[in-house]
Amino acid sequence: MISSTPNFMAVHPDYAAVKYKWDEIFDALKGQRHIKNLCLTAYKYLPDLNCEPTPTENYTRYKSYVKRAVWYNATARTLDGMVGQVFSKPPVAEFPPEVQYLNDDPSGSGITLEQQAKGVLRTILSYGRGGIVTGK
Repeated sequence: MISSTPNFMAVHPDYAAVKYKWDEIFDALKGQRHIKNLCLTAYKYLPDLNCEPTPTENYTRYKSYVKRAVWYNATARTLDGMVGQVFSKPPVAEFPPEVQYLNDDPSGSGITLEQQAKGVLRTILSYGRGGIVTGK
């Protein structure tokens, strides 16, 4: 019998084609500790040396290799600078009294409109796309 309910586990091919790029951007922005953790747990970004006779010795050598590696996070520093340039002058937002809450806490999560705008800008500059879900 064929199910008439949609498969919510299905991944759209367009999304699957760029998911690995978004994951790499996310990893780069998280910084050195995150990158090194991925190296140790998933052998991602640094190749496995595999030059010791036993797996235990090989992993010990790989750990010291990862420990000595340096990740200079120019990606996050550049992003911070770009966001800082956009917000070098404070934004002007004038609201009527009945909707002043939009400036103070637009999403109900305790952040201001300026903080939310900075977050959206970071997302757009990082991934090339972003958005805000609105509605009741």
